[in-house]
Amino acid sequence: MFRTTLKWLLAAVLIVLLALALLLWFLPPAVGVRALMTAPDQEQLALFDVTVLNPGEAPQPGQTVLIQAGTIIAVQPSDMPLPSGYRRMEGAGRWVMPGLIDLHAHVFDESDLAVMVAYGVTATRNMMGNPFHLRVRTAIAEGRLAGARLFSAGPTLDGTGAPLHRVVSTQEQAVEAVRAVVANGFDLVKVYDGVSPEVFAAIADEAKAQGIAVAGHLPSNVALDSILAAYVSVEHAEELWQNDLREADDATIDQVAARFVAHDTALVGTLQIVQRLVEVCGGGESELRKYESPYINPLIAGMGRMGLQPWVSGEIDCVEFATTVRHMGRIVERFHRAGVRIALGTDYGPHLTAPGISVHSELQQLARTGLTSEEILIAATRTPAAILGRSQTLGRVAVGHAADLLLLANDPRQDLATLQRFDAVIADGRVYGPREQEKLLSAGSDHAGILLTIGRMLGR
Repeated sequence: MFRTTLKWLLAAVLIVLLALALLLWFLPPAVGVRALMTAPDQEQLALFDVTVLNPGEAPQPGQTVLIQAGTIIAVQPSDMPLPSGYRRMEGAGRWVMPGLIDLHAHVFDESDLAVMVAYGVTATRNMMGNPFHLRVRTAIAEGRLAGARLFSAGPTLDGTGAPLHRVVSTQEQAVEAVRAVVANGFDLVKVYDGVSPEVFAAIADEAKAQGIAVAGHLPSNVALDSILAAYVSVEHAEELWQNDLREADDATIDQVAARFVAHDTALVGTLQIVQRLVEVCGGGESELRKYESPYINPLIAGMGRMGLQPWVSGEIDCVEFATTVRHMGRIVERFHRAGVRIALGTDYGPHLTAPGISVHSELQQLARTGLTSEEILIAATRTPAAILGRSQTLGRVAVGHAADLLLLANDPRQDLATLQRFDAVIADGRVYGPREQEKLLSAGSDHAGILLTIGRMLGR
């Protein structure tokens, strides 16, 4: 009797597990994109009497910016007559600059993209993609969902079998993986650690043949110049510290930077994510409460708390680690001096880091390296646009560019904190004033359930 009952119990457990697996596999495509907040309508809009600031260029006071169907169609002196049909939005001397771009993000939820806009981030590059990101990208582009303009890498290509990555251990697998990234409509090939030189060469060659950009980590077995020849950007200053520049002197750092310049490969430093580890190191569980946020998906928050445990508990040498993080900042500063293009990226997602908010933390970290405010603004606008291959449509207030803009009371070059106090965000020609920003934040706290989140992470 006992054995029969146990057999039926085990069978029931297996059936439940199978049902759960089926739900994880079929539920996300069925649900599609959650309708958190519909984007405002695009307008024919005239931003009247503003100072136009394109970082790296002289400001242009007394201008009117004309916007139609999400695109800037004119930047003209404010004493010129306005065409009919435009809603006049009084600038009263306010400053208009391009929206911020986070070039290294991990988007786990539709709500992430809403929060980004509320913090002035009008475009982002997701660095670990799956079909969910393609659906969200389309919903935002069509105005069905309020959120930052989304670009996404495909599934991360890896040689070591890390969780949620696609393992490529042969040249044939590498070619197949790159072709799948292109066929599915992703914007970028992302490479992680552990791929062999032969596999990396196959990825690079196929990506070049397919006309798609490559970026990622530094595989330790692949020659640096081979990586730089293939990459549009290297992700994480930490990667440089781990591979070539651990305890390196300035001359050695400068030599590596010169190789980046020769290949025109950018560096996305992602300093705020490692600074978070310094902040919590040795602080105990109570320290984590400072970083809890309603804008982090609960499942991702739980994973973040688990990931922080070695630092929170003091298993890590906090003094040594803080020195390491300062060295990463030094690498970014030396690279910048050498002429390497530095781009803003946060790596938000892990370690209780939140969308949008992390961008302003990264701005502060870049300021600590010694970059000027103007240089940091370039790293947050023009340079990411170029790395995305969108220099002609993003990152500037100019005719033919997307109307992704921030309306500010003051010159952000004088105080980067101004970027946290904008009067309006315009994303794809859609105006988000204070009332809409509150709605964005409300939507940002509406998270997908655990089942749905896991299903999406599994690639559905």
